[in-house]
Amino acid sequence: MTDQANAPAESEATGRAKSARLVLLGTVFLDTLGFTMLLPITPRLVEQIGNASPSVAAGSVGLLVATYSAALLLFAPAMGRLSDAVGRRPILLLTLVAAVVDYIISGLANSLLVLFFARFLAGATGGNYAVAASYLADTTPESDRGAAFAQLGASMALGLIFGPVFGGAVAELGLRAPFWAAAMLAGLNLAMGFIFLPETLKAANRRPFRATALNPFAWLAASRPPIVNWLFSGLFLVQFSRAAMQVTFALFAQLALGWGGLQTGLAITVFGFVVVGAQAFGIGFLVSRYGERAVVLGGLAGFALSFVGLAFARDAFPVYALAALFSLGSIAEAVAQGVVSRSVSADQQGEIQGALAGINGLAWIIGSVLGASLFQAFTGASARPNFPGATFLLCALAVIGAIASCWIALRRYAPTVASDVPNQTPAA
Repeated sequence: MTDQANAPAESEATGRAKSARLVLLGTVFLDTLGFTMLLPITPRLVEQIGNASPSVAAGSVGLLVATYSAALLLFAPAMGRLSDAVGRRPILLLTLVAAVVDYIISGLANSLLVLFFARFLAGATGGNYAVAASYLADTTPESDRGAAFAQLGASMALGLIFGPVFGGAVAELGLRAPFWAAAMLAGLNLAMGFIFLPETLKAANRRPFRATALNPFAWLAASRPPIVNWLFSGLFLVQFSRAAMQVTFALFAQLALGWGGLQTGLAITVFGFVVVGAQAFGIGFLVSRYGERAVVLGGLAGFALSFVGLAFARDAFPVYALAALFSLGSIAEAVAQGVVSRSVSADQQGEIQGALAGINGLAWIIGSVLGASLFQAFTGASARPNFPGATFLLCALAVIGAIASCWIALRRYAPTVASDVPNQTPAA
């Protein structure tokens, strides 16, 4: 009788959790859409404001990304820890308010200094992905988190699909028009989150916020299971490679392929479409058939090969042909993040996701600066050899290091949950 009486309550709770997830995924999609609209045109805006060539502008673009990442590194761990204390909803809404302000300031910017300020503001309150991941961890059973994080990645990838092309098209109205469109999208996102997004962190799982959490580097010394530390190392190197690629891809496409903003946006869109398909339909099948360890290591191997191919691409066909290999990196990342999440307790999800955001911020600082510097060194007027794809080879080396770190994590410390045999993770 008791089980029958509890069944409706459990069904209602499950329905609320699914509704919360749908709203959250929609919020992440709109946030990513607004951000990625600016990818094809930001380098051109920097060229215009600084009156610089693409090679020279690469340095400023790299520093802009590094500024955002530095602010993320300084503030994201505390934001994640704060969400463990006050809940996920208020922190996520705060990040959406900051996004609106950032896009407006960027749209009005008439100097690089103003752009740098806007990027710092966005990074300081940019822990929304960490909070979104904590939302999912609050409402998803441990065995389902790999698939849930894949859905989160797919929502971001959908934004990546439509954002660059939409941004490139809007830029036909003016180079600053995408910033105003992004501000309107962020405002819509804020309204949707305020009206529909519930709080998911139970009072029993909240922890008091202590002043020590304000130390931006406290996560470095925090005690964590060895598997988490090794996976953090691997995820750091994966994000390093993404940062180095993102900061130089539009410039690479301009110099090596002769593409404009619309063509570059179309390529980013195709890559995003393939990533969505892989995460939505591939992750469950691959994990159930081959196991987490094989999916992570094999996915990263394909990711590394895609960078090698991009480095030597000089026309459109090989770029588009490499999209499938590139998408394997996102699958590997989602599975690894699922293992990290279930390796800590329920009251540590915000903290661990904030720490991961801090690691990502550090990776983007280093990756964007090194990637842009390497691109500049190999594309300047005196560069010998002149090789725009040099940064992508650096990315491949970083991913090889990620493979080694993840192999140690999943082979030495998690033989039961990440073996080469199927586990309990369901299809997405």
